[in-house]
Amino acid sequence: MDNILNSECGLCSEVMDLCNSNNFFLLNIEIFPTGTKSRVLFESENFMVIPSVGCFVEGYLLVITKEHHISGISLNEERVAELEYIVNIIKHVIKNIYNKSVVLFEHGGSDLKNGSAKSITHFHLHVVPVDREIDLGKHMNNAKMVDVGGFYKFNRWLDRDSFENYIYFISESQNVIYFAEKFESQLLRKALASNLNCEEYWDWRKYEFLPEMISTIDSIRNSNIGFHDFSKYEFKLVL
Repeated sequence: MDNILNSECGLCSEVMDLCNSNNFFLLNIEIFPTGTKSRVLFESENFMVIPSVGCFVEGYLLVITKEHHISGISLNEERVAELEYIVNIIKHVIKNIYNKSVVLFEHGGSDLKNGSAKSITHFHLHVVPVDREIDLGKHMNNAKMVDVGGFYKFNRWLDRDSFENYIYFISESQNVIYFAEKFESQLLRKALASNLNCEEYWDWRKYEFLPEMISTIDSIRNSNIGFHDFSKYEFKLVL
């Protein structure tokens, strides 16, 4: 099974609060305000929300599973419903703090151990504030695109096609999945950076944007949004 927490996975290490060389928070704890216990902003029964490393836009977040799921295709209907609930809260938060909409994307697949250039093999859904429509066309080359009927409602396409890798993308006007035998690592980050006029900063390993990460944490934790109104799935703001 792919949901057993793995100490060699950086995101699992943060979920388990392990003191090892894969735990980004502990490796960079000196940049966080004194007393900060983690970079987790929100959590629910099965998910956490953290600011992304390489957040070339303030407010750039990741939703991650508490279990070690390889990608969204392995989430059952109950987990998908919980994830959608959290995404809707995040949209509300981003709109209130930054007055922006968001785009969502995930690079996943049915078997990411074969033929994938995905950087991190632990489910993480990117949530990026934007103030414009994002055009992915020129970046997707010959990838096959299919319109998706609902939030993470694309299992039938993976069953029908032989492609192992996908990129799932949601904006205000799009809910689509792209299929290919292989996508280059950080392809959607590169496409977004290009659309947002910061093309040279797409690589999170080279440009970590740690001050922007701290600003994201401060802006959300110091906001006056009524988080107590969101009571399903044990959802809460982590202070």
